Amino acid sequence: AIEYKFMNGNAWGMDEQVPAGCAQNNNRFLTVPSTSTVLPAVCFGSCIICNPALVNITFQVDMSNETVSVNGVHVAGSFQGWNPATTEMLPVGNNVYAVTLAIEAGNYYEYKFVNGNAWAGGETVPAACAVGWNRFITVPSVPTTLDAVCFGSCYPCGPPPVDIEI
Repeated sequence: AIEYKFMNGNAWGMDEQVPAGCAQNNNRFLTVPSTSTVLPAVCFGSCIICNPALVNITFQVDMSNETVSVNGVHVAGSFQGWNPATTEMLPVGNNVYAVTLAIEAGNYYEYKFVNGNAWAGGETVPAACAVGWNRFITVPSVPTTLDAVCFGSCYPCGPPPVDIEI
């Protein structure tokens, strides 16, 4: 594989910051195929084309095992500047809170749920479903409702999943 970056000028420091979703060692990379290949155009410092389509993604968290803060439940992530007080989720029944956001198709984002509106109420995302202690999504091209997960868990609330041998 080869690694590369785009430059906006002619010196280091003018190079792009390659997002984690399309980086290897902080660089773009390509496993060189045996035939001629034309790579798709991408926006400088991005994994996708410039001005991608927006897609509605519904985030859901189950707060059944938590005492919900008087300040509500929020989601914070790289799609909204990591502000724990900006994006409030609303109850939709059965202790599940949800919010639908129009975010860029094809982009990779990290996020976490917040019980309240400050980082002190941020969940600890288990390593089994985290990248750098955050939840993550590469946004599909169609509207999607993510499964509700228990706050601070990889799974729905209730008893832990059990593998059954057949």
